[in-house]
Amino acid sequence: MTPSLLGSAANRFSVKILPSSPSSCFSPAHRRSFAQLRNTKALIQYANRIPKAELHVHVEGTLYPSLLHRFANRNGIPTSALQHKDPQTEYEFEGYSGFIDLYSSNCQVLVNEPDFYELTRDYFVRARQQGIRHAEVFCDPQLHTRRGVPISTIINGICNAMDTAETEMGVSGKLILCYFEDGGPHGHRRKGEMDPIEELRSVQEDPNIKKDRLAGIGGYSYDPNAPYKQLKPVYEYARSVGLKTVVHAGEYGPASSVREAIKTLRVDRVDHGVRSAEDLTVLRLVERTKTPLTVCPLSNVRLGFYESLQKHPLRMLMQGGCLLTLNSDDPAYIGASLSDNFRSCIEQLHLSRGEIKTLAINSVDVSFASDARKEAIRQEIEKYDSSFNMNL
Repeated sequence: MTPSLLGSAANRFSVKILPSSPSSCFSPAHRRSFAQLRNTKALIQYANRIPKAELHVHVEGTLYPSLLHRFANRNGIPTSALQHKDPQTEYEFEGYSGFIDLYSSNCQVLVNEPDFYELTRDYFVRARQQGIRHAEVFCDPQLHTRRGVPISTIINGICNAMDTAETEMGVSGKLILCYFEDGGPHGHRRKGEMDPIEELRSVQEDPNIKKDRLAGIGGYSYDPNAPYKQLKPVYEYARSVGLKTVVHAGEYGPASSVREAIKTLRVDRVDHGVRSAEDLTVLRLVERTKTPLTVCPLSNVRLGFYESLQKHPLRMLMQGGCLLTLNSDDPAYIGASLSDNFRSCIEQLHLSRGEIKTLAINSVDVSFASDARKEAIRQEIEKYDSSFNMNL
């Protein structure tokens, strides 16, 4: 059974609104507080159901504990080999490095095409419940191919699930392959591991690999000062074969990494990019180039980049004229879906109805969906917005 997307997992990020005492139940302050509460609840419902796209979610980051243990059992991996022992409890980790270690270790249960298919399909089932009409999903192939999992197994499993999601749920999907500049969480590229350009070329040439949903490549580095120079040839090759490009920058890395992403890699979107707010010249570059930022507020807080949501620069970036979208990143680990991100931002950063609608439209406009698909979702947004009654 799918857990509530607005339930206990979101509570750690939410403001608790307590009822007033009976003695004040007829006071003007009391009436205002209940009017605000009613408005907040209506905005949360509006945000949850408005048609939208999610552009920053890692398929490995949707591996909930129940799926982890199901796949482990199916593939003969004993519980003793897993860091997480109980399928009924949420993941626990300390900070960014603890997250990376757990995330990487858990990938060992993804072995066969049905694993990638079921993992992806589970995400799309959850996505449909949140008003998501289009999703662009990341996959980190190096975490799997270095274990001997063929790239065809990964891509075909994910893309077949996307076909199912579009047919059965009306949610379209695209795949983005993400590459590590420095070989990933545990060091440099391993012996025998295929170079990203060689791997992309093999994907393009293999007739048995589904390519119709492969939209682009992404990347990141675990060196916060890395200038992405090693990734530049990979990105140039990707563009030469018609793939879009995105990159993680301005989260683990400083504001300057966003500048390098835009100027050196010439990306179509920057994933995260929130530390642009720390450097006015970078902020102006993002605004001037209209480079979209796929922001994941609750992930940034959970991984320790910001002490609280109130200290997150989302509001500053919006006011600075940046083109933003809201996303979940790794919902199984962060404990927060896209709807939870909207809910917390409404409660704590006071997103308005107009801002929610703008974020939804942005997510569609800067997606890699076809023009026809974008237009169809935009029309859904307008229809939904015009019919939604705030006085619920």
